[in-house]
Amino acid sequence: GAIALKIWGSLEVALGFDANATMKLFGGLFLLPPLYYLGAKITRRNVALVMDIAAVCCMIGFIGRFSCLVAGCCQGIPIFQNSSVKWPLNEIEMVFCAAFVLFFWQRVYRRKSAGLVCPIMGISYGLLRFILEWFREEYTTVGIFHLAHIWSLLAIVIGAIAIYFIKKNSNRVLNIKHV
Repeated sequence: GAIALKIWGSLEVALGFDANATMKLFGGLFLLPPLYYLGAKITRRNVALVMDIAAVCCMIGFIGRFSCLVAGCCQGIPIFQNSSVKWPLNEIEMVFCAAFVLFFWQRVYRRKSAGLVCPIMGISYGLLRFILEWFREEYTTVGIFHLAHIWSLLAIVIGAIAIYFIKKNSNRVLNIKHV
């Protein structure tokens, strides 16, 4: 996981973005699922289950963003004009990730998730980050958007496409069984 974060941060720097404002966390969101998918295929494991376990583990890793709290990066903008009180964005994100894990871990453990947890993670985390980015001090922008807005939209789109194909394939399997 940590290697994926470093690779993502390096990619952003190579693309010309500020090294101090990279969105390394998205490395876990974009790089780990394909690796887990390949690992499941190579080892002939249940891909849906592996992906769902990976999603829960990824969110557990996102809870551990204590380095952002300690370093003081990724801070929110002041809640009120001329106020020193800022939006607690890191804390909101950590609570969201903890709630996600608490909600989905039993479903995955009981194998009632059908491979949907990973794309749901992408969509829900993408939506959360897209909203939170409007309240974050950010220096890396692409037009009116922060860099994380772009990555968030990409996560939402990839998650939606994955759900479409999971549902499409599950309907095809169900139809074959009923014939």
